[in-house]
Amino acid sequence: MKWIRANRVSLILFAMLLIGAASAWSLWPREKPAVGVSAPLPPAKEAKGEAKVPLQIRTVYVYRDRVKRKLDLPAPVMADPNKQVITTGKLDAEERPYTMTAVLDTQTGESQIYARPDPLPWLAPGKRGAVGIAYGVSDKGPDARLYGYRDLLQVKALHAGARGDLDQHGRWFAGGYVEWRF
Repeated sequence: MKWIRANRVSLILFAMLLIGAASAWSLWPREKPAVGVSAPLPPAKEAKGEAKVPLQIRTVYVYRDRVKRKLDLPAPVMADPNKQVITTGKLDAEERPYTMTAVLDTQTGESQIYARPDPLPWLAPGKRGAVGIAYGVSDKGPDARLYGYRDLLQVKALHAGARGDLDQHGRWFAGGYVEWRF
């Protein structure tokens, strides 16, 4: 305990360094798909290295070409009359919804799945929540905390909800939050 008191400044600086490094890592530029632009997806790891086998079928039902335009598929897909949309769907994942589209090349028999990140909703119910435990250093020395939060509302990239925590010293917090997620 004496060591912690004597090295409190060092521990605080070390904690700040860790928080700074984690923040820098999370803000490091990564290639993000452009909103509203469909991009081909690579095959799932479960299918990598597996050969495709031919399958004879009689009829394939496809959407009309106007659906390709509505889905904003890449220009090569739009220009090729042999590439047809066979199915599409919405995926409500992560912070934003996605539009998934399967395209079949009727000449070669090959298919491709495209994902398009959709715009963030103007108003939506919250999707996330968590309960956890954290351990670190506070103004009272080593500190363990129980915490929990629940998103209640989303407006574009802003999220609002309820949050609470309790530390080992008996201090507690209950309240709300508004945060911007990027």
